[in-house]
Amino acid sequence: AGWVEALIAALDANPQAGLATPKILLMDDPKRINTCGNEIHISGLTLCRGMGLPADTFNQHEEVAAVSGAAFVIRRNLFQRLGGFDEAFFLYMEETDLSLRARLAGWHILYVPDSIVYHDYQLRFGPRKTFYQERNRYRMLLKGLQKRTLLALLPAFLLAEIVTWGYVLLRDRRHLTNKLEAYAWTVRHWGELMNMRRKTQAQRRVADHLLLAQTSHRLGFEQTGDGWLSRLAHFVFDPAFCLVRWIGLILIRQNP
Repeated sequence: AGWVEALIAALDANPQAGLATPKILLMDDPKRINTCGNEIHISGLTLCRGMGLPADTFNQHEEVAAVSGAAFVIRRNLFQRLGGFDEAFFLYMEETDLSLRARLAGWHILYVPDSIVYHDYQLRFGPRKTFYQERNRYRMLLKGLQKRTLLALLPAFLLAEIVTWGYVLLRDRRHLTNKLEAYAWTVRHWGELMNMRRKTQAQRRVADHLLLAQTSHRLGFEQTGDGWLSRLAHFVFDPAFCLVRWIGLILIRQNP
């Protein structure tokens, strides 16, 4: 009760905020969090913020990197100005892309813990999920970031390729071609992507280093399966991503 009103009140109280997202709890385990806004990794991968943690945590109103597509509000004039969702995404990360474009245009995104939503959520990896997630991640990054930023973050993107290929080989081997198809789709639609890029960049009001300051270097490996493998992945990749993120942000700030 009152979840929509709480989100609208937050926007009314914060004129620079364009979107607001609630505390989303697991319907089948309401004492646990599904997500409290989403985190964007430096590579563009998107994670549930607070997944699995106790429901009585994350109790502060704060700015977040992205809304959760499960439930959020957006100002109508902003939604129209941005052209709504990028319909080419079809499935997965469309809310991250919308959030990134809103922030690129100078708007903030709020997490509102007073608003509670229950989500009938299960982590599933269907036969085409990797294709859509990876294709959409490439599309979002190519549209949203400047060329020098993409170059500065190339080590982070290459590390992310190692991570995603590792996941496919270990957990999704039956659908090995998904990654290859994501590459092929990006190449085939390059002209369309560059056209969308020009439209997105025309709305830019914020420098890339301000956008990327809200990204994370840590991937939630445990969200796809707990155990020794996720702990090992954190041990290996967290320091590497931290370093390339730090160097990348320095390079981006030096070339505003």
